[in-house]
Amino acid sequence: MYGDPDELERLAVGIREQAQGVREQAQARLQRSEQATWASSAAEEWRQRVREETTHANTSADTLDEAAQALIAHAAEVRERLAAIAAAEKAVTGWFKDRWNDLERVASTATGDAVRGIETAAQELRDGWASLPPPGDARWLELKIGG
Repeated sequence: MYGDPDELERLAVGIREQAQGVREQAQARLQRSEQATWASSAAEEWRQRVREETTHANTSADTLDEAAQALIAHAAEVRERLAAIAAAEKAVTGWFKDRWNDLERVASTATGDAVRGIETAAQELRDGWASLPPPGDARWLELKIGG
């Protein structure tokens, strides 16, 4: 089974919120440093250090935003893959059901050797059905339906 794309998107929202929090905290600290009335060379060095730390914090927040965007992109890929698996599963199981219905129609009027042929075909269908992957498994994408 694959990840839950909704959960991946929730994680991305949380990461974006963290990025915004980092930016807000850095900006608030920068504003406090600029509003400080302390005047000296040490004060200016401190303000400069706060400006540099704000730049680093913003860079970190940008990295968090990039991680959130990567999660959103991954969620979309997972959603597409799950849809492809579901479509393949539906096509293959539909094919099996159609063949079973075909056998039932033919069996209703069969006699003699035809009955044995239908029984053999029915067993082959049952064996094929039993070998199908579990629901949601990626192996559905590897199956080819015959005619």
